[in-house]
Amino acid sequence: VTNPNYNDFVHAAKLTIGPRDIGNVTIAPIADVMYAGTAVEPMPVVMDGIPSIIATTDYTVSYSGNNAPGTATLTITGQNNYEGSTNVSFTILSPVKKVVLDAIGGAIGGAAAITQEWASAYGTLPAATRAGYSFEGWYLGITNDAPQAISGGALLMDGDHLLVARWAVDESVMPGGTNAISYVAIDANTARITGFSDLSLATVEKLVIPDTIGGLAVTEIAVGAFANTTSGLAEVTFPAFCTNIGDKAFLSIPTLTTVNFANARKWDDPSSPADVRIGEYAFAGTALVSVTLPECVVSIGDYAFANCQSLSAVTILGHPSVGTMPFRRSGNGTPGGVVLHLDPALASDSDYMDAISAQTGGNVSVRTDAVVAGVELSAMSLSAKKVTLSVSVDRAAEWGAVDGSAVKVRYRARLLDPPETLRPSAVTDNGDGTLTVEVEAPDGASGFFQAVIEK
Repeated sequence: VTNPNYNDFVHAAKLTIGPRDIGNVTIAPIADVMYAGTAVEPMPVVMDGIPSIIATTDYTVSYSGNNAPGTATLTITGQNNYEGSTNVSFTILSPVKKVVLDAIGGAIGGAAAITQEWASAYGTLPAATRAGYSFEGWYLGITNDAPQAISGGALLMDGDHLLVARWAVDESVMPGGTNAISYVAIDANTARITGFSDLSLATVEKLVIPDTIGGLAVTEIAVGAFANTTSGLAEVTFPAFCTNIGDKAFLSIPTLTTVNFANARKWDDPSSPADVRIGEYAFAGTALVSVTLPECVVSIGDYAFANCQSLSAVTILGHPSVGTMPFRRSGNGTPGGVVLHLDPALASDSDYMDAISAQTGGNVSVRTDAVVAGVELSAMSLSAKKVTLSVSVDRAAEWGAVDGSAVKVRYRARLLDPPETLRPSAVTDNGDGTLTVEVEAPDGASGFFQAVIEK
């Protein structure tokens, strides 16, 4: 407090917290306080919980009111140089709630989920994106009657809570959307996809399976659901709650080259991961070129990917059990056979490797380096002879070290020039998710650099 007649001074305050814990409470700046007959500047007071007494050697502040948000009164009683007492009003704000926004298979910017803090109303709710789907908004659950959160609207729960993204099939990707596929109810909450509907007699090149259909969570693909289809099916995208891909579900589809697995969730607890099981012969006899099985895949059935002649790369991020000869006679149509990318712990398990490579004719090679999901160039330093880049690496799984020989630097003297590939003179794994990459400094007055990790 500053006044021409007195020295500047600062008082600390001791807070006595009442027994009720209602989270962080912010008290708005105190205005209209008189000091020796002169109004002072607003005095901000911030505290946790509700104060009963705030006392210093020069003044006492007492609280009257209840613990509910609203307007109450502080009474400042003068001591020493203070004159009398002054009632001041303040507002107790609602405790801040943490709200998790989970994109359920999609992304918010570059993140699968983000946490926001709001008191009594939502701020601006961001949009999310997901390949093959259109974003419909944020909901308090996945059921049809789940309420939707609105930017600026009141919080749907008085406390920390989860909002999940709701998605519809993007009909520009799959014409007809959910009308193109048929289903049966498993129970009052879940459904099984049984194949194409009578409305889908036209060509369907990309099959996008919805998270929910008819108000039910899609948790299964039926036995033989799409087997032998002649629709020209080339790509399948699985929904977030699907945990069981039935036997022969996609058997003998000669046009099928791509399958996109989701990181599966429990339909009744969307924030929790779920296990996925792939049935016998599920993708046998297809034209799959490469397959990435996320950590949620816990079992691969007998002959699940058998006779996939074009299969050249399989990445297994988890530790699934394997049935009889899951890749039997696969990769025979590719020059190098099947490259199997998996955890070093599995690669060193002879029984596991015998089971997974059985009847492939020795046509399997193994990689155990890290599976890289993304790369970001975070810093750069220069000297007369070298350029040092700090590269952040996003790994799809915890296991494996980044293959330094796969790191390259693309250089352009000018932004629109064609890139020149520079081979690093040194690549150091710092053990914290970053690499330090050094290249010889190119000639020239300027340069643009891009870090690349080749698959």
